[in-house]
Amino acid sequence: MKLSSSMEDYLEAVGELCNQKGAARVKDIASKLNVTTPSVVSAIKNLKRKQLVEQERYGFVRLTRQGEKTARSIIRRHQVLYHFLINVLGLDYETASKDACRIEHAVSKQTLERLLAAADYIEQESRQGLNWSYEFQKYYADREDSERT
Repeated sequence: MKLSSSMEDYLEAVGELCNQKGAARVKDIASKLNVTTPSVVSAIKNLKRKQLVEQERYGFVRLTRQGEKTARSIIRRHQVLYHFLINVLGLDYETASKDACRIEHAVSKQTLERLLAAADYIEQESRQGLNWSYEFQKYYADREDSERT
């Protein structure tokens, strides 16, 4: 099932809130995504039509089985990208979070798996003596310095 980036963001937010609190409320979704409650209501209607969420009348929003599966996939993409951006590329947490959110909607499953494998490889090699992340940070800093001069 193809979802727009926006619908993926809503489903991800519902999934995260359900994981944290057992269910999501419209106002919590709005707060998490920094959107209005009418926007959330509209998105929830759309997700209900796609049978990804259920909602009690004026109440809690929960994921359906298919919604859970889809939300887990979206959350996983975000986590893989976020950790790669922080642990391999050395970005700060805020930039990594924002960029992971942008990239997660466009990245293919194959690219995501390769990024995860690259991060795992680099972590494994770091345990064997070569700290790839450190070396990359050093290389990048030197490169920036040489571009400034």
